[in-house]
Amino acid sequence: MDEYNYDALACTVNIEDITSREINRNILRLLKDDDPSLTKLWICDLGDDEEGTTYIVSDDDDDGMGWLGYFIGKSSNLKEVNFYVNIYDTRLFKGLSNNKSIRKICIVYSHIFERLDPFLKNNHNLADIDIQLCGFDDEGAHQLSQVLGGCNSKSLKRICLSDNEIEEGQLLDIIQALNTHPQLEVLDLSRMGIERNSCLALSTLLANTTKKLQTLNLEMNNIDDEGIEALVHAISGSQLQELNLDRNNLGDDGALMFASALRGNCKLKVLTLHDNRITAEGWAHFSRLLCDPSSINNTYLSNHTLRDMGTFHQPLPTDLLSSLDLNASRGDRRQIATIKILQHHSHFNMQPFFEWELKVLPLVIDWLGKARTRTSDFREKINRMKLSVIYDFVREFPMLYIEPVTRKEIEECSAMEEQLLGDDPIRNASQLEEVQQRKTRAMRRLL
Repeated sequence: MDEYNYDALACTVNIEDITSREINRNILRLLKDDDPSLTKLWICDLGDDEEGTTYIVSDDDDDGMGWLGYFIGKSSNLKEVNFYVNIYDTRLFKGLSNNKSIRKICIVYSHIFERLDPFLKNNHNLADIDIQLCGFDDEGAHQLSQVLGGCNSKSLKRICLSDNEIEEGQLLDIIQALNTHPQLEVLDLSRMGIERNSCLALSTLLANTTKKLQTLNLEMNNIDDEGIEALVHAISGSQLQELNLDRNNLGDDGALMFASALRGNCKLKVLTLHDNRITAEGWAHFSRLLCDPSSINNTYLSNHTLRDMGTFHQPLPTDLLSSLDLNASRGDRRQIATIKILQHHSHFNMQPFFEWELKVLPLVIDWLGKARTRTSDFREKINRMKLSVIYDFVREFPMLYIEPVTRKEIEECSAMEEQLLGDDPIRNASQLEEVQQRKTRAMRRLL
């Protein structure tokens, strides 16, 4: 039957004549009626159907694929279709290509990518493509890259290519095909055998195309320190909020490169590195990334965003865990920076600021005042630091401090002297003498 006949017969067709399986009949009835209860559909070659959402494909199902595709194409409520079987009947995909409601397509143990091409070009509402556990030869990988590159949906937010057998050379073409989807927010390439060359391609993708990508899963690949070197600079400037690098081959050199690249990053919140080759030396780089106590300025410029590094067989260093917990406990990076400074520094070293003389003193005093409003745990320490800062400046610039204070004192004495003389100099003689002596002592300090 062609599409015209499906349209003509749709109102009168007897579902019992299409397929002998009752579970398949139920699916076709729901699709025909555009029943809002059927939002997800599994197409398999075996299995049970506890939820009434599985269509079982069999050899004796001659007309079932055509009608299944037709009713899927007409559906306005179906949001997700999952393929767990190879299907060669083109009638299914011809009907499927007319659907505009499906938001997610999932393919497992199947090779139907080329047949999905019309659907991916016509459905502009597709948000999620999930392809898992599929083996690819050169031709299959080429078809997949062509299909992904040809997908026209501007709503596509997530692509998962997890646990597929693809050689790295073939994977490069697939990664390059993702350049057509700058709106991607989630990319899952876990268990794909990714090595250095694929990391270079990913770096280009992150730097030039996927500016909105928030989650990148690279778990259980073959990424070593060279691969990380290719990735870190693109990651440091990206919008990524979550990066999974569990079960790769990173060492201490890779940890150092990562920590250095993330120093100015204020986006990445989760970086999981479970089961790599990182030792205590490598974790120390991340400890300094989150809180560098070598100076107040370096503490302030530390990373106050990263809050989770995953779960490990052995706990992370205590100082690293403490900084992660602090970063996770508050959303205000300025407050976190303030607390880290107050935790690790008892005294402001003002010597580097002496070249500006007293101009910087009000700024430091103002910062300490704001620190009191951001945390209530260090009030006494803040008061001591404030007195210490003032003392350092007065000791370094005694005349810069003494002269304006003394001149103000002389002015006050002169005003009081004039007032006492004008009121009653005889009655105020004793008070007048005291004021004049105070004025004389102040004038001597300026000599």
